[in-house]
Amino acid sequence: MDELVTKSDQLKMKSADGKYYLTDVGDIETIFRLIQSIPSPKAEPIKLWLAKNARVELENRTGRKVVNRGNFLESKIKKEIR
Repeated sequence: MDELVTKSDQLKMKSADGKYYLTDVGDIETIFRLIQSIPSPKAEPIKLWLAKNARVELENRTGRKVVNRGNFLESKIKKEIR
């Protein structure tokens, strides 16, 4: 992959052969944004995992349930029944 990544640095990291090589690194926000931009269906499991964990973290921090498709539709049906 010979594309330019703007928010990355290079650090020398030890490889399996014991040698140190310059390796592209990024902060957590950059890595998440990079993962979200991958158009391959093979990236979907990690994207779903990240989204689920983000929702759980948001709920833990706020103490409130985050509306998702399932509980949104459930509440909409309950309102229509009333």
